[in-house]
Amino acid sequence: MSTKNVNYTNEKLFEECMNKNILDSKSYENLIKQEKYNKIKLMQTEITETQNKISIIIPTYNRRLQLLECINSILKQTYKNFEIIVVDDCSTDETEEYISKLLSDNRIKYLKNLKNSGPGYSRKVGFEKSSGEFIIFCDDDDYYIDSNYFTDAINIFKDGEISLICSNTFTHFEKENTFKFLDINFDNTICVEEYLENFQYKYMKPNSTFSAIFRKNKLVNGDLKNMKMVNDSSIYMRGLISGGKVFVNRKIIGVYRVHSQNITLTIKADFIIENLKEKKYIYERIVENKLFNGADKWLSKQIEVTFKYLLWCSNPTRKEINKIFNWILKNTNKNINLIIKLWLYRQFVRLRNMKERFM
Repeated sequence: MSTKNVNYTNEKLFEECMNKNILDSKSYENLIKQEKYNKIKLMQTEITETQNKISIIIPTYNRRLQLLECINSILKQTYKNFEIIVVDDCSTDETEEYISKLLSDNRIKYLKNLKNSGPGYSRKVGFEKSSGEFIIFCDDDDYYIDSNYFTDAINIFKDGEISLICSNTFTHFEKENTFKFLDINFDNTICVEEYLENFQYKYMKPNSTFSAIFRKNKLVNGDLKNMKMVNDSSIYMRGLISGGKVFVNRKIIGVYRVHSQNITLTIKADFIIENLKEKKYIYERIVENKLFNGADKWLSKQIEVTFKYLLWCSNPTRKEINKIFNWILKNTNKNINLIIKLWLYRQFVRLRNMKERFM
């Protein structure tokens, strides 16, 4: 294929991505009208002008088309005082060429890592370069369908005690082309202590961080810049440990896509241990700041959630399970209930591996 044809194709793809609504307003309304979505409460807030800037940080790697769709959905927001910080993790799919077409908009900034370092590193780079009072961590394949979301959020943040706003999303399973959502059954303001204590149990974590807006100083106080694992759960918890209130909004504001490129197939023991170290750090901050009673029970629950995630998303070897199990025994207070549960999970994995060996 000639260079001319490649450029023409790129130009055509660029225009298509920037001009289309991935889930257009009619489709959105039809989804909302379905009986199972009737309970969704749509927020009505007055649109006002304000000088508060929102920084949207987007790590990206080899998803130039989805990235453009994501940026397009941000540019359509009625609230215009934002910056988009794209951190490219050494893409090889002409991402830089595509993004260069957007840089005439001075709200869009493009950074490129010197070497491939993973999305967590890219999020930290974007955070360090951000200048907004509020922060969104957005994956390159997420996109918004509520054009008033930023305006609504800025109005909610007029309450100076609000640390975090969480909203709901559709999950788009691209292979089946189906949209689903989790009815969080809650729509109100809640104190951080209550939310954090029941995080991922009574109050479920949103699918992604793009539907959450953080007050930046809360993330600074949570020492985000020194995090090793900057993933969804850890970001939420770091934003909560400095206190305040959380606004939980049941309104669906965007779409989280599930496709072959973002499904986790293999999780290593070292990844899980880093995750557990992060939760132990949060536990220590909870104890230090006396956020709530029952911190030991909270840590046990969080370790259990992490362990279940490993079994759900991967097929760990016995060696990996033992490595994780030994770390837990060495680094926790050996809560007997947790140990029993983890022992049962370990037996489950052993039986599963034996079954696979003889099938």
